[in-house]
Amino acid sequence: MAKKQDPELEELAREMERRRVRIAQPKRIGEVVSGILARNGYAHAAAHQQCAAAWQEAVGEKLAADSRVGNLRGGVLEVVVRNSIVLQELTFQKRQVTEKLTVLLPEMRLRGLRFRVGAIS
Repeated sequence: MAKKQDPELEELAREMERRRVRIAQPKRIGEVVSGILARNGYAHAAAHQQCAAAWQEAVGEKLAADSRVGNLRGGVLEVVVRNSIVLQELTFQKRQVTEKLTVLLPEMRLRGLRFRVGAIS
């Protein structure tokens, strides 16, 4: 009779294990918040504001008024400028501006700048 109970007990134990509710480990609040911010695009907007402020500091008020920061793709920051005169001036200063931005925004891993003429709003 003891032999019959062993397989029955084993089957019962397997069934209980199968039905057992697994509770996930708690997540850190920082991970949850950063996930929500990333999903809703807030992180991108905050990074863009930070980049725009650094741009103004790096090029000065005059050139910043005639340009605006665009997207950062592959470490290259796109900058839209009002006209070809501003484009040429920024091209002359490209290396110095890139160095300043690298110091101001080390987390952006900036590798270069790309200028294009476009509408400044």
